[in-house]
Amino acid sequence: IEKEQLAPTVVMKRLLYLSIILIFTTLTVTAAAQSNVARKETRKGNHEYKAKHYDKAEVNYRRALHDDSTAYRAHYNLGNTLYRQKKYDEATQHFNQALQYPDLNGKTRSRILHNRGNSYLKAGLDKENRADGMKEFQNAVNDYQEALKLNPKSEDTRYNLSYAKKMLQQAQQQQPLQSGQFQ
Repeated sequence: IEKEQLAPTVVMKRLLYLSIILIFTTLTVTAAAQSNVARKETRKGNHEYKAKHYDKAEVNYRRALHDDSTAYRAHYNLGNTLYRQKKYDEATQHFNQALQYPDLNGKTRSRILHNRGNSYLKAGLDKENRADGMKEFQNAVNDYQEALKLNPKSEDTRYNLSYAKKMLQQAQQQQPLQSGQFQ
């Protein structure tokens, strides 16, 4: 019996099909490896954070994000680490990144909003006078309110909201009067 010879187009189609499968498999394995590296670096960062080595934790979280920029936990943890280092504006940016992930549950989203509110509040308190921190205090109030909608049982958030409102009120009272306004 004579072996059939495959037409060149059939051979080409099979080679193309095998090439696509190989590329897809390689990309999947590469993505999984990157994700594993990101998780490993995040765990290292967590260890350093717990030991209060915030500078080392920051490095690990940044490595995790370099390997997988979609790692919301690394963004969240880096935000917390930057907050501990009094880098409030940068911490806020990473909390913003963490909030971009649509699959966050309400409690997680509430925790991120609470911590971002803390960053805004501290940034406002760092201003030379309270009036200069008005925008930050307002942002903190907004975040705490949103966090409480998602987790109404959080007493820490409720307390921080009350404090942020007090700071906002003080800032508004210290704001210089516009020309032509009477007190």
